[in-house]
Amino acid sequence: MIIFCRKMGQGEWSRMGHNFYEFLPEIPRNPRFANWPELGKILTEGVLRDRGQRDQKVEEAVERHGYTQREVADFLGLHFTSVSRIMNQRSKMQRK
Repeated sequence: MIIFCRKMGQGEWSRMGHNFYEFLPEIPRNPRFANWPELGKILTEGVLRDRGQRDQKVEEAVERHGYTQREVADFLGLHFTSVSRIMNQRSKMQRK
């Protein structure tokens, strides 16, 4: 994963504590996540036939690859709250 940051000067170093690099949120989202696999490669036809696999891949797309729940929902033709429910159910299952 590529993280864009800038090196801070010595005066800024002391104010920030141990963080010598600062994350730059103003960099547009596309360059920050340029190495994302396309959603079509994550959510393939075969995966979409099985709800369990689909839910696993939805979680992977959001948590691992940084897609928004809305982007995943639009790709799947679902409402974004459906993707939110999938994410909540998966997190509950992992806590058990």
